[in-house]
Amino acid sequence: MDHVRDAILATDLAHHLKILPKLKQLASEGYQPSNPVHHNLLVCLLMTSADLSDQSKDWSNAKIVSELLYQEFFRQGDLEKALGTTPAPFMDRERACIPELQISFLDSIAIPCFE
Repeated sequence: MDHVRDAILATDLAHHLKILPKLKQLASEGYQPSNPVHHNLLVCLLMTSADLSDQSKDWSNAKIVSELLYQEFFRQGDLEKALGTTPAPFMDRERACIPELQISFLDSIAIPCFE
């Protein structure tokens, strides 16, 4: 069950960022199939890669997925405002700059995942 839990958690980008240094170390030192830690890290990387795969597709497909994602973020931000809280900047349709957010996401999350 730990493997299933870890695979599910791997789709959480906060979790991915925590294990990214271990993944980089694994890439530089080499994968050992008999090492259960290596196996678990690889499964986590595969889950995150699958979750982010839309960013590796052609522009028209990546754009559609990104637009849907920002619609979801902005709806959540609107709800948070209605509840009297301040949404994260990327969820606030009045403050978010989608091109800048996408570049930052690609640079800090997507590209390092696929490197």
